[in-house]
Amino acid sequence: MRFPLQLQENNIIISEGSTGDVIFYSDGQRVIDGSHRIMPNGSGLGGTPSNMYGTSVVYDPAGCRSYYLFYGEDETIAPPRTLFYTKIDLDLPGNGSAAEPLGDVVVGQKNIELVGTDVNLTEGIFAMPKDDISKESWLFVGQRIGNKILQFEVTAAGVSLFATHDLAEFFPGNLRAGDPISKTRFAYYKDNDQEGRLVIAVANKEDGSECPMGYIRFKPSTGEFLDPVPTLIGNDMEWTYGLAFSPDGSKLYYSDYFQKRLRQFDFVTGKLATVSTSPHNGRSGGLLLGPDGKIYWANVFVNFNRSPITGLARINAPNETADRCEVQYEAYTFPTNSRPSLLGALPTFGSFPESVTGQQTRAATCSDENGQGVAEVSGDPSTYTFAWDNGERTQRADSLSGGNHQVTVTDITGCAQVVTVVVEQTEEIDPQSFAVSVQDESACTNVSDGALIITHPSFLAGRSYQFSYQVDGQVRSRQAEVNNSRALRIDGLDAGDYEFLSVSADTGCSGDIDGSFVIGEGNTLAVPEIVRSGSSCIGSTLELSAPAADTQAVFYWTGPAEFTSSSPRVTITPVSTTTFGTYTLRISRGDCQSETADIEVTAESPPQVIGGDTLVCGTEVILPQTLPQASLVWADIATAGARVVEESGTYPFTLTSDNGCTTTDSFVVILAESPVIDLPESFSVAECTVVQLNTGISDSTRFDFSWTGDFDLCEDCANPSVFVAQSGPVYLQVVDMETGCLSTDSTSILITSSQVIYIPNAFSPNGDGVNDAFTVFSRKANTTVKSIDIYDRWGDHVFHDEEFPANDPAVGWRGQAAGAEESEMMNNEVFVYHLAIRLSDGTEIQRSGLVHLVL
Repeated sequence: MRFPLQLQENNIIISEGSTGDVIFYSDGQRVIDGSHRIMPNGSGLGGTPSNMYGTSVVYDPAGCRSYYLFYGEDETIAPPRTLFYTKIDLDLPGNGSAAEPLGDVVVGQKNIELVGTDVNLTEGIFAMPKDDISKESWLFVGQRIGNKILQFEVTAAGVSLFATHDLAEFFPGNLRAGDPISKTRFAYYKDNDQEGRLVIAVANKEDGSECPMGYIRFKPSTGEFLDPVPTLIGNDMEWTYGLAFSPDGSKLYYSDYFQKRLRQFDFVTGKLATVSTSPHNGRSGGLLLGPDGKIYWANVFVNFNRSPITGLARINAPNETADRCEVQYEAYTFPTNSRPSLLGALPTFGSFPESVTGQQTRAATCSDENGQGVAEVSGDPSTYTFAWDNGERTQRADSLSGGNHQVTVTDITGCAQVVTVVVEQTEEIDPQSFAVSVQDESACTNVSDGALIITHPSFLAGRSYQFSYQVDGQVRSRQAEVNNSRALRIDGLDAGDYEFLSVSADTGCSGDIDGSFVIGEGNTLAVPEIVRSGSSCIGSTLELSAPAADTQAVFYWTGPAEFTSSSPRVTITPVSTTTFGTYTLRISRGDCQSETADIEVTAESPPQVIGGDTLVCGTEVILPQTLPQASLVWADIATAGARVVEESGTYPFTLTSDNGCTTTDSFVVILAESPVIDLPESFSVAECTVVQLNTGISDSTRFDFSWTGDFDLCEDCANPSVFVAQSGPVYLQVVDMETGCLSTDSTSILITSSQVIYIPNAFSPNGDGVNDAFTVFSRKANTTVKSIDIYDRWGDHVFHDEEFPANDPAVGWRGQAAGAEESEMMNNEVFVYHLAIRLSDGTEIQRSGLVHLVL
């Protein structure tokens, strides 16, 4: 039968940290012991079940097994509402006995006011220890006047105010000093041994306006806030009721009393999201993280129709995001006869760390029967005394046998705690760590004088072991002592198959050895192991030997092509296609002989030759142009693989294949220049004129020319003339007949549509005053003939002049040969002209064509 408490808003249950057994619990008005009876002095406390999370319990650092129970007044009490504490000592008999005490409230230490009458406190109290094994604690509570947080420190000297924090400064812009706060809520998550996150929520205001909530980094060992102000989680909370961290600390859940909402704050993304809204018609209550890693929600605080509350909602995956955390309503249902009408704050469970803990630091093993244990204490170990049940008086005991051991730890105040340390004892020698070797001195006789040598990491020199085994179906045993090499040697063993080996020590440690071991296998020698050295490449030398074989044995070698030898070492030189095949070796000594060993010898081919003469038309070449399968190393440079060659010459190299065979070769490189052609990109000429194509190649005798195009021209001439009747391209291919290098080029002959320039196609230098000179006529003034050159049909140059005006019939070529008198005319012929004309705007025009001299 359990003592009934109202599950309204304020219940705390204290349990044994290691077992979970209930020690005592309270609703702020009564204290009930572990037998579920009110403690004799446990009635009449000044608290109330209606104070939202209005109780907390911490250790009394000055006592051995005593606690402070803190509780406050609720809204039904006229202000100022104060904070009390009551001290509970579990060493008092209470409802138990002196031998088996159940604890009681200390006389004179009940309903002690912690603050003065000028302080009006909010609902909601929160306490936490300074570290995992400390008896000292921190206590937080809100103050309505001025909107403060009071931070109390609990030490052996008592409870004292440590600091006061201004909530308006904590939440600038979201809370004013005069706002009528009525409730505060706190929650803490330990991020590491030094600090964690403390959630501070202004849970409710008397005027019902919205309230802020945030979190701040807190250092429990010193009580310091590590941030100047909290990080804001939200400022739209009307009544924050429940607070609970997810097991991994990545999420914070809180429930809203009025709105019946469950919301989640994600510390990773900084997002605040609504998870779910309870579908009932009423109010919503608190949250509690259960030992199963799920968060339980009193989603129904009260039904407006006063119907009983049937169960709790549950967050099944609280580490997940809001859309994946899986809220399940009615996940836990109350028995029909135990359904409450009010369910606000779920009970707060307090499990306090022991100020002394014990643990094994080394098990008692077969390699060392002494185990080790240590008693961990809070604070300076030098202020404690230690008494182990084996007589040791230090914090760490080094000589513990297997089993349970007790250590009594007494602190400076005289409080003693007895802690149990369990030391494991292993009795089996690890079978996986045995190593056994056979020593056989039989010398090919039928009776063996052998030995078994056994090693194990746990063997200690001088320790005696019983060695048991079975040979030829008989079970036998020997006594042997571990030598200084930490080996157990059993000598004088006859030939046979040894199996079911085991060893045992007088300490009780024993172990079985897997496998069987043969001593004296008869008149046989071990099969020799053939080792090769040298190279199997064709043309090289290969050596075969059996270095580990008996040096007094006789060797019998056989091989390809009727090869035989009795030497311990066989040399094959040179390796060729006639020497590859299977080589065998058998050895004998006296009546003993070995089985035959063999080795396969293959003749490895060297890499294929890739070198040769290379003629390249250009200034560089990559060698080799195709990489071989073998590794290539050049003789003149350290670089391996392909390289760029920019000079003619000989380039030696070595090829090495995967089988290690090599070939030496070289490339002979000749770099030759390709013919250089200097054709213009295009010509612009008048229709029915003659153009001479000039390649720019001076020594035309070593080159082969090939012209193509839609023109009547000399196809193999170096600089042919072209009569232009239409526009079109002309293509040229030139081959160097000494090197074979080839170049190509092209030009375009364009007929100009401009009629600015007129060039006669005939003239008659007969002195009649008409067409006596071949000159240029232009429609543009100030046109100048920059140069004029005349060639006969054999290509001889007959006339040149330059820089004279156009449109002047008195200047130009009058038909005479170069250097001839003016009266000495050329014969009636067709001549080729080349003209360079400069217009008045500076534009230059090239013209070529044919002119007929008529006498």
